[in-house]
Amino acid sequence: MASGRLIDYLGEGLFSARPAAPDLAAGALGLYYATDTNTLYAWDGSAWDTIGGGGSGAPITATTAEAGTTLTATGANAWNYTRFTNAGTKTYTFDSAQTYANNAEYHGRNVGAGNLTIAQAGSFVITPPVGGSLVIPQGQSFFLKITGTNTADLILQSPSGTGPPATPTVSLAGATAIISGPSGTTSQSPVVPSTAAVNDLLIACIMRRSALTVVPAGWTLAVSTTFTSGGTTQFVDIYYKTAVSGDIGATTTWTQTTSDRMSVNLAAFRKSDSSAFSLVTTNTGTKTASATAYDSGFIPVPAVTATANNQLSVSVAGAITLSAASASSINMAGMIGLAGGALYAGSSDTARIAWGWKAMMNAEVLSGTAQFAAASSGSGNALGAGTALFQ
Repeated sequence: MASGRLIDYLGEGLFSARPAAPDLAAGALGLYYATDTNTLYAWDGSAWDTIGGGGSGAPITATTAEAGTTLTATGANAWNYTRFTNAGTKTYTFDSAQTYANNAEYHGRNVGAGNLTIAQAGSFVITPPVGGSLVIPQGQSFFLKITGTNTADLILQSPSGTGPPATPTVSLAGATAIISGPSGTTSQSPVVPSTAAVNDLLIACIMRRSALTVVPAGWTLAVSTTFTSGGTTQFVDIYYKTAVSGDIGATTTWTQTTSDRMSVNLAAFRKSDSSAFSLVTTNTGTKTASATAYDSGFIPVPAVTATANNQLSVSVAGAITLSAASASSINMAGMIGLAGGALYAGSSDTARIAWGWKAMMNAEVLSGTAQFAAASSGSGNALGAGTALFQ
């Protein structure tokens, strides 16, 4: 491009060589033809617009195969039909650090067995289809339309006009709880709900006062939080497992080092299509009261943000000290508990734990509060909470 201001600008070359902003006089015409994408662009005074070889309905210029697991889209990928062939999970990333022409389209198909995720990086924002997500299953075709600076719409292409596949819903299939009394215990042995089924997500929400020395085979720790007050340390954990046939109705044993308060609460969650769950992300939080007065007994549920429709969030919270009150004094606002919000039978002084769950929609941010009835006197209190998000 010439160094001075131009009356008109006509350019040709690779897309990457297109000037970011031609220095044109007011009312001047600016055109650029990208030889590698066969696309003609016009300068509208603030951005390049696609006007030929690239507008809506324009032909695909090339079909390419991508055998890797990651690909970052650039301007050169516009109007290409990219076939993702890797058998594992894959990502196709749109990054605000890249330059994408307005109205450009990126077409493709997930050929390999693993899911393909259309990822957002930097400040780039992709809007998924209604009822869909940014995850492309095997055999699904798609195209992404650039709608503005760092924004795009994702469109899924399905045969016979059937639309994108429905995202399976989640539901609670059953739950059991065992809570120790004030004298404490070294182990608890809750039973997996008899209503569970193969591929259900089994969840264990645990409150304990010492290290776990026995965890049932096959269970994986998702999140753990530690909090201390008045010389007492307490833990809340979320463990998970994909149910197999031998788990249904089976007894599990969880053991801590020393005899003290301990609660183990099992639940089974199910997708409407009976497929298995996977862990997406976790978060934790703690809260400590003043040294002279007990805490009011509230702690925010650690927030997570759903990345697709019908993801499952599970949160657990605990308090070191509680007044002797009914179970109705323990709840998780904004989440689903058991027995109408009273999480567990028995006194809250015994339980010292609350947990809840929620089915979340894409981009929804979890917001809730765990509430405990705090003791009226003492030297201090501490609370802890953790959240795990599954899909």
